[in-house]
Amino acid sequence: MTEPDPQPYAEQASSGMNRILRSGWFCLLPPSAIHLVSQVASAHAEGAVADLDTLLRPLRTVIDLDSPPDWEDHVDGADPHADPEEQRLNKQHHDDLAAGLAELGLPMPATMREVAHLLVRFGVLTREVGAEGERWRFADPIPYPEEVLPVRPEWLERAHQYRSAS
Repeated sequence: MTEPDPQPYAEQASSGMNRILRSGWFCLLPPSAIHLVSQVASAHAEGAVADLDTLLRPLRTVIDLDSPPDWEDHVDGADPHADPEEQRLNKQHHDDLAAGLAELGLPMPATMREVAHLLVRFGVLTREVGAEGERWRFADPIPYPEEVLPVRPEWLERAHQYRSAS
């Protein structure tokens, strides 16, 4: 009996992205987190062994792990050309994450590297270090934010609406 062909790389990466999108985490994360998570999805699908800096090297112009999350670029009129509704949502996501982290006694992540490690802490991503090197992967299953982080009732209501629409 022959084994079925493995799921193609693009489908695996897409599956990982779909799982995290449906989970509701992007209703709490800075906009640039989509790039970080997308690279982890690709690395997971390829079975790549690489540290986070190496994984994100192709995105150096888009995301810098040691730079602050891009909340400020997207809220409070920082960009006069940005959509006001998008700015309002980004501020809401920022405030919701800050409230949940504060309840746990945790600070807001100061860099995108800290965002990545926060996702590991909450079981969204895994980071394994072995003899071959470092591997970044999606957890399976990906927990919903409300399973690992105190969230406001308003956030939970928005997340349920988002999940039922997707």
